[in-house]
Amino acid sequence: MSRNAKFLSSYLDALPTIPGWLDPDAALMFMAYNQVIAAEGIAGDVLEIGVYHGKSAITMASLRGPKGRFYAVDLFDDLQSGDSVDEGVGMKAAFLHNLGRFFPKLDFVEVISKSSAELTPDELSKNIAFCHIDGDHRAGPTYKDFAISCEVLRPGGLLAADDYFNPLFPGVGEGAVRFGLDHPGALIPLAIGFNKALFQRGPVDFDANRAFAEAFPYIPRHVTELWEQPAFLFLSGLVDFVDIPHSTPRRFESRAELQLQAAIEPQLDALTTSPGQPVNLPVRVVNRSSINFSWGIALSYHLYTSNGALVKWDNGRCIFDPPLRPGEQQVVNLGVQGPPTPGRYRLELDIVWDGVTWFKDKGNTTAIVELAAA
Repeated sequence: MSRNAKFLSSYLDALPTIPGWLDPDAALMFMAYNQVIAAEGIAGDVLEIGVYHGKSAITMASLRGPKGRFYAVDLFDDLQSGDSVDEGVGMKAAFLHNLGRFFPKLDFVEVISKSSAELTPDELSKNIAFCHIDGDHRAGPTYKDFAISCEVLRPGGLLAADDYFNPLFPGVGEGAVRFGLDHPGALIPLAIGFNKALFQRGPVDFDANRAFAEAFPYIPRHVTELWEQPAFLFLSGLVDFVDIPHSTPRRFESRAELQLQAAIEPQLDALTTSPGQPVNLPVRVVNRSSINFSWGIALSYHLYTSNGALVKWDNGRCIFDPPLRPGEQQVVNLGVQGPPTPGRYRLELDIVWDGVTWFKDKGNTTAIVELAAA
C-alpha cells in the first residue's frame, strides 16, 4: 500500500490524464468513509467491477488493508473499441500502466478478465472491505453485481455504485432497488454524491454516518433519505476542505486556511412592495472566499422591523448559477417576500452555507436594505 505523503496530491493532479470518469470528490468520499470503517477494525481486500483504464482503481487500491489484495474485474480488451488514448496499447495494459504509476509493485493485484455475469464468489476473497460497482449498467447485471458483492463483503464493509442517479443509465437504480427489496437489511444506505451512491453491508453495530460527522466535522453535508433510511448528501465537495498535500488516503487533515468571505452590494438602498407580494432585489456579490459558491451556498436575508426586532431569520435563497469562483462576481436577483402586514422593515443580506454557517457568524460584513410594505 502506498504510504507516500505525496500520493494524494500526485493522484488528484494526474486524474485528468487518465481516461474514464471519476470526480476527485468521489475519490475523497470513498477514502473518508474507508477511514471510518477502518477505525472500527474493518479492513481487508477491495474489489472493483469495471476498471477501464484504472482511474478509480487507483483509489480502490489505496483503500485495501495491510497485506490486502485488489480484485479487478473487467472484460478489458474484449471491449476494446479504439477509444484508448494509447494507440496500440490494450485496455488491460493501460490499466496496469496507470496503476503502476502509483504502486511500483503490483503483486497485490488480482486481474479477472471476464464479465461479472460469469463471476463466482469462489474467485474472490471472503475478506472484501470495499467494493466499487461500475460495470454493465443494465438492471439485470447491476442486480447480479450487487448480489455477488454483498456475498463477499464483510459485515460493515462498503459498496459504492456508479451512476445510481444518472438518467442515462436508469438500469443501475432499477437493479439496485430490486436487490434492496429482495434482500432487506443487506445494505444500509450511507451517502450520495459525485455520481455515486454508497452503502454499508449489514448487520453493523455502529452508526457510520455519526462516526463520519465526528471524524470530519469540517466537511459539509446534508441529510436526505434513500431506501427509507437517512443518508448524507454531499453537494459542496470535499476537496476544498481537505489539506491535500498533508493528507493520505488513510488520514485526512483539514484545511486551516479556509476563508468564508463575500462582498454583498445591493443595487438599491430601499424596496417597496405590497404585503405578501414578492419583489426582486438586484445584488452584486463578490466571492472573496477560498471556495466556490455552488450548491448549498446562496444569498439570503434576515427580516427585521425598522426598530431592529427580528421578524424572520431564515428566508428564501438565491443560488449562484453558474457557480461563483473565488475572485469572481455576479449580479443576482434576490427574491424578497413582502411581509404579511403593512409597515416599515429592514433586510439584512447575508450568504448562507446550508447546514454549515451563515457568513455573518464568521465575521463577514452584511448589507442592509430598507423595505416598505404598503
